[in-house]
This record gives sequence, C-alpha cells and structure tokens, in this order.
Amino acid sequence: MRSRCAATVALAAMVMLLASCSSSGTVAINPSPSITGVFPDTQTAEGSDFTLNIIGTNFLTTSQVFWNGSCVPAPGSCATNLFNVSTQQLTITIPAIDIATAGSAQITVVNPPTGNPPVGGGTSNSVTFPILSPNNPVPTITSLSQTSAASGSASFALVVTGTNFISTSSVNFNGSPRTTSVNSSNELTAVILAQDLLCPGVDHITVTNPAPDGGTSNALEFDVTPLNSMQPCVTALSPASANAGAAGFPLTVTGSNFNANSVVFFGPNARVTTFNSGTGQLTAAVLASDLATAGTVNVTVVNSMPVGGTSAPFPFTIEAAASMAASPGTLKQP
Repeated sequence: MRSRCAATVALAAMVMLLASCSSSGTVAINPSPSITGVFPDTQTAEGSDFTLNIIGTNFLTTSQVFWNGSCVPAPGSCATNLFNVSTQQLTITIPAIDIATAGSAQITVVNPPTGNPPVGGGTSNSVTFPILSPNNPVPTITSLSQTSAASGSASFALVVTGTNFISTSSVNFNGSPRTTSVNSSNELTAVILAQDLLCPGVDHITVTNPAPDGGTSNALEFDVTPLNSMQPCVTALSPASANAGAAGFPLTVTGSNFNANSVVFFGPNARVTTFNSGTGQLTAAVLASDLATAGTVNVTVVNSMPVGGTSAPFPFTIEAAASMAASPGTLKQP
C-alpha cells in the first residue's frame, strides 16, 4: 500500500513537471511590430472621429495603437482586436479630441510580451501624422456702420458687419489693410485713417481672410464727399521732406481739381504757384525761411471761391537731422 502511494505521488510530480516543461516550451514569443504606412496620412484639425488603417508587419490581435504615447482607448480600456487577418492591417477609430488642434501626432504600435517572466513583443517605429490647419472661409460683408465721410475728416472707427470673420481677418480700404479688431465672427472694427479721407471719391471696403484658402470678400462702397465739385485735393508732394535750414526749392504738388488760379499754401503762407496744364500739377516756390525750424508743416491748395475751396492738409516734414534726404510722398488717387 505504501509503495502504491509513493508511486502515485511520483507520477503526479512527473505530470506537473512535464506540463511545466511543455508549457514553457510551446509559449509563442510575440514579435516586435513595424509600421510601413498609414491611411489616411493626414487630417484637418477640428474634424470628427475617423478610421485609421495602419500598414506594416508583425501585427497581432493583441496589438495596441498608441497616439502621442497614449494608447487609443476603447470604452474603459485600450482598444484591442484591431488586426484584420484578411488585410494584415490594424484598423482603429481615432477620436475627434485627438485632432482638435493643428500640429502633428506620433503613431506607434505595441505588441505585448508573453510568458513568465515576460519576453518578446515590443514597440514599433514611430510614424508622424500631420494635423493640418482648417481651411479658412471666404468672408462676406453685408453692411458698414457708415458709408461716407467728408473729405478732410479725422480718423474714425468703422464697424463692418458680415459673415465668416476669423481671428486673422483684415479690413481693407481700397485694397490696403487697416488696423482691425475682431469683435465676433460677424463683426469687425477697423481704423480708417485721416489720409484715407483726403480726397473726394468712391472708395471700397473689403475683408480678407488669409490662407489656407480664405480670400477677399465682396466690396462695399464708401464715399468721401467733397465740399463742392471743384474742391482741390492733394495726393503727393515732391519732395515730401527737407532738412531744417535748407535753401528754398520748387515743391511739386500732385492732386486733382487744380487750375491756373490755384494757390499752394505752405503752412499759413501762400507761395508763388505755377499750374502745369500738361500734367495737372502745381509748382510752388518754398522759401528758405519756411524751412528754418524742424517740424511738420501742412501743405494745402486753395481754389478761388465761390466755386472751389481748400484741400485737406498734406503733411510736409522738416527734419532736424542734416543727413535726412528729401523723399517723395504719395497717397491714394481719388
């Protein structure tokens, strides 16, 4: 009886030993995965959930996908059973929160180790996944807070109402951008300069959204109204500056509504003026005494009344620095 029990114990021990050896000898060691590509290979920021297919080798049913170092979750855990035997690819849904911001993400695949102690498995190479900036819309203007101003008016804030305004939208006056504040996606405020209002005429207000995509809106008219039909307008001086203490020189004045009776004023002083009928320009004799002191002098043109009037002032700079060279100045043509 004792011999039989001893034999039974020995047999049981042998079975356990064989089972242990068999188990350790047949455990499959998981390979290290490798990524060769992904599809799609980009997404646009602020998009919705999307399906990502990962192409590579050594993928398993236990493979996990990591997005910027964190495993892509299933409800309550990391997603598994992603391996498609027929395509030999991993397929997983990337949540919208992972592409909320433009930039890029790093994708890796992890195969878990097996056995005790654990061996095998590993982490794949990393693949960069670009997340593109969303394409900007084309803006539309529907109204302006005011549609006209008198020539010579001071700078003012113009409120532009419309649609598809973004944080980088810019209001343009005749195609030139002006300082713009974004109040909402439907309202902008722009600073219209005094220089924009020097000359009578029909101007145009637009809004531009920058690339990607974006574009320029429809144009709404803005009228700079004259005091009368023959009010003169100065758009350029040549030169537009001179050194203090310089000698007198002929100043060329460019603009509109000039005639043989027009007189150029340098500050408060009328200067001898010549009208060039071929070019429509005026030439005024600036005196050395006009340039005695550094500062800014307003140049105006006066047409004889009762039909005529005075242009809006155009600044002429007298520089204190002797090295300052004369330079032309221009503004918009009416």
